[in-house]
Amino acid sequence: MLGNIFEVSIDYLLKDTVVQESNTEKGYYVSKEMAEGFLAFQGKTHKYVSLGVSLLILSTIPYWLFDQNKELSTFLIILIATIGVGALVSAVLLGGHQYKVLSKEPLLLDHHYVKELSLKYAHTKKKYAVVMIVGSCLSIEFKLSQKPSFLGNGF
Repeated sequence: MLGNIFEVSIDYLLKDTVVQESNTEKGYYVSKEMAEGFLAFQGKTHKYVSLGVSLLILSTIPYWLFDQNKELSTFLIILIATIGVGALVSAVLLGGHQYKVLSKEPLLLDHHYVKELSLKYAHTKKKYAVVMIVGSCLSIEFKLSQKPSFLGNGF
């Protein structure tokens, strides 16, 4: 932040000797701590949104499970959907006002930290790709294991 205020590099403020850089990038310098906090905040927000959307989708399950008992299925649908909407609303109301400036200006990050983030992103991408493939296979298996109703009891 001090570098932004005085419009000098952090090296200029911290080192005895300064090598003059020809790089005159304009933007907002983001410390590692602020970047980590922003990423943690975004992760928390995304988890609430994912939970809310998942619960809204899953709220249809009681309709099929309790088709004989309409009162119970209606109650469960309303309960699960309400919790899902609550998770979505809480994702919006989480806060994160200290990170508003990050969306308004170009960001300047330490090159070593950018490499670290790139490696972390690649690892996370691989992990979630495996989870998505397994989830898709399980969904397809579930769908194929269900007997279509138009075939009757003969098959």
